Amino acid sequence: MNNHDLMGYADRWSTKQGDEIQFKVHCSSTLGYNVQIGRLWGPLQSDGSHPCHFEAIDATCNGIYPAQSQTTLCGSSAVFPSVSIDYRLGFTLFLFFCPTLLQHTHPQTLSYIRLNNSTSLTLQVSLAGELELLIEREGDHQSTSLPIKLAKEWYACGISFCFASGSLTLWCKSLYRGPNIPAELYVKKGFPTGDPKLVSELSITVAGLPKPQAVTRGSYLSFNGLIEYPTVFEGVMSPEHLKQISKTDFSDLLLNSVIASWDFSVGIATETVFDRSTNAAHGKLINQPARGIPGRNWHSDSPSWISDPNSYTAIHFHSDDLIDAEWEDSFSFLVPDNLPSGIFAAKLSCEDTHYFIPFIVRAGTNKKSRVAFLVSTATYIAYQNHRSRYFSSANERLHGRLNILDDIDLMFIRNNQFGLSTYDRHADGSGVYYSSASRPAFNIKPGGRLWNFAADLLIIKWFRDIGMPIDVLTDEDLHREGLHAVANYDVVLSGSHPEYVSYVMYTSLEQFVSDGGSFMYLGGNGFYWRIAFHSSKRGVVEIRRTEGVRSWDAGPGCYYTSFTGERSGLWRANGKPPQKFLGVGFIGQGFDISSYYRRTSTCATAAWVFKEINSDILGNFGLMLGGAAGLELDAIDYELGTPENTIVLATSENHSNTYELAIEEVLTPHGATDGLLCNKIRSNIVLTRPFHDGGWVFSAGSIAFVGSLAFGDTSNDISRLVRNILMMFLSKKA
Repeated sequence: MNNHDLMGYADRWSTKQGDEIQFKVHCSSTLGYNVQIGRLWGPLQSDGSHPCHFEAIDATCNGIYPAQSQTTLCGSSAVFPSVSIDYRLGFTLFLFFCPTLLQHTHPQTLSYIRLNNSTSLTLQVSLAGELELLIEREGDHQSTSLPIKLAKEWYACGISFCFASGSLTLWCKSLYRGPNIPAELYVKKGFPTGDPKLVSELSITVAGLPKPQAVTRGSYLSFNGLIEYPTVFEGVMSPEHLKQISKTDFSDLLLNSVIASWDFSVGIATETVFDRSTNAAHGKLINQPARGIPGRNWHSDSPSWISDPNSYTAIHFHSDDLIDAEWEDSFSFLVPDNLPSGIFAAKLSCEDTHYFIPFIVRAGTNKKSRVAFLVSTATYIAYQNHRSRYFSSANERLHGRLNILDDIDLMFIRNNQFGLSTYDRHADGSGVYYSSASRPAFNIKPGGRLWNFAADLLIIKWFRDIGMPIDVLTDEDLHREGLHAVANYDVVLSGSHPEYVSYVMYTSLEQFVSDGGSFMYLGGNGFYWRIAFHSSKRGVVEIRRTEGVRSWDAGPGCYYTSFTGERSGLWRANGKPPQKFLGVGFIGQGFDISSYYRRTSTCATAAWVFKEINSDILGNFGLMLGGAAGLELDAIDYELGTPENTIVLATSENHSNTYELAIEEVLTPHGATDGLLCNKIRSNIVLTRPFHDGGWVFSAGSIAFVGSLAFGDTSNDISRLVRNILMMFLSKKA
C-alpha cells in the first residue's frame, strides 16, 4: 500500500482528561485500517517500528475501521448570500481586480453568478490568460472573451446582463494603460426573453466556484490575484456608464441602484465580508485568503491597515489556499480521567503502511510534575507540509551535499493538494501567510528526520530515561491562557526549535520568570518570528516575513497581521530581541555537520553546572549531524540586550564553511561570513537572570543540542550538564 493512501488529522492538538478528540482519516484500501492509541516516548524509526518508544494503551476506539474516501478542495473565495433583483431590469456586477498569475494549469474564476438556479455566468481568466465569460442556461453553453492578454496590474470590470431582454455586456478597462481593452463586447444571441418575473434570486461567489460546483470539478478553480469592491447594481449599464462607475469612490458609494457592495477594508480580522448596502448581504471567506492587503489606491505613507483601513481594500486570493480540509469524522477518542499528561498519537495501520496523528494530553487537576514542557506547536504548524527541501534551488548549497529524497519528500510530491507551509510560495509567487493544523501533515510525525516534532521527542525520551515525570502543554495553550497556563510550575522548558512566538506567549514566559520561575531553552533560533494566532480557529497561525532570514518577503504595506493588526517579522525588529530574555539570539546556520562546545566558564559560582563533567570538550557526539552545536545557532550579544549577569558556560567552535551569518547580522556585504572565516558564528550555552530578583534562564543555543542530550545513556556530558541545571532550578524552588 502506498503511503499516500492512508492519512489523517485531528481536530485539535491539545486535550485534557474528559475531552473528546475527533480524528479524520482517508484510507483507500478495501482492507480498511487499524487504529491504536499510544503514548510516544521518543522518536520512531521511519517505518514506525520502534516499539519501546510507542506504548499502546487501551482505548475503546482501538480496532479496525472501513475504508473511507475524503475530498480536499483547495483555493480561496468569497461567498455571498442571495440577493433579490428585478428580473425585468437585469443587473450589473462590477469589480476591480489585479491578476498575479497570468497563466495557470486551470481556468481561474473571478466570479460565479447564478440566477434562479437556471442560468450561470462564470467570469474567468482563461488558460491563455484572457478574460473569458461562460454562460450556461438549462444545458446550453456559450462563451465570449476579450481578446487581450492580461497583465499584472489593476483592471475595472463589469458584467451587465438582462435575462428578460437577452442582452449581455462584458466590459474591462486597465486602470493604468488608459484606453479600454479593447472596449466592450455584446452577446444577445441565444437568450430568449420568455415571461419576465418580478423578482429573481441572484447568488454570487467571487474568486472561485461555489462548493457544489467545486466538488464536481475537484477544485474551487480559484483566481490568483487581488479583488476589491465587488458591487451589484440594479439594471443594465452601458460601457460608458461602467467607465464612469470605475472612477467612483466606492468607499462613499450610496447610490439607490446598489443592491450590494462588499467592502473588503471592513472587518479585516474576520472571515466576514461586509456589505455596505442597506441589504446587509454579508458574505464569508473560504480557505483564508490574505486580508489587510493594499488596494489599488494604496500609498506608501499607509504602512498598516490599523491606521488607514481605507487603503487596504483588497483581498489576495490563491488557487492553493487551504485552511481546513473539512474532512468528515472517522473516529473519536475520549481522553480517560486517569490518563497522565504526555505526547500521544493515533497510529493508523494498513498492511505495511503506518501513519501517526499526534496530540498532547495536558495535566488535569491531579497535576504531579513541577516541570512543564512547552511543545512548539506554533513552529510545527508554520513548517507543516514544508516543501522547500526538494523545491528550493539552494538545498545542496545549504547542506553541503547532494540531498536524497526520503519517504516524507515523496509523500509531499504525491500529495500537493494538502496546503503549504509558511516557508513556501503560492502558485503566483507570493508568500504563504497562513498555516493550519486542520489538514494532513506529512512532516509532523514521530519518524523520519530529526527536526521539530521528531527532535522534540528526544526531550521526552530523556526525561523518561532519568525517571522524572513532566507535564506538557502547547504554544496555543500558552497563548490562549497566558501566564495561568504555566504559573503553577517551577520550571518550564522549550523544545529544540521554538522559532514562532506570539506576543502573549513571549510576555507570559517573561512574567513567569520575573515571578521566580525558571525557563530552560533547549534549542536554537528561538523567539525569532512574531506571529499571530487566529482568534477562534484552532491551530491557525499567521506570519508576515519582513527582515531576517526568509524564503519570501511580505512586501510594502503587508507587514502587519490580518488577525491582530500587530507588526509581524522578527522579534528583534519589534523591540524584543531574544537576547534580552534568553541571553542569546540567532546568529547563523549550517546543515552539513554539527560541532562541539568548549567550556569557557571558570566562574566559581557556576562550578556546580559541571559537576561530574571531567572534560572541557562537550557534546562532540549526537544524533543530529554528529554534535551538540549545529543546524541553527544562537549567541550572546550585549548590544542587543544580553544581561550583564549572563554566565557563558561554553562556546562552540570549528564550524564549517556551509555555516553562514544570519543576514540581519551583515550590515555591509563582504566575503567573510562563513564558519571558517567569521568568529561570530558560534553557539553560546548560557545562564542568565533577565529580571532583578526573578528566576533563571538556561539557554542551549543550538537546535542540535537535544540530539546530544538523548545520545546513548544519561551519563554523557550534555545530559549531566542539563540535569545539574534542572536539579538546581528545582532545589531553589523547593
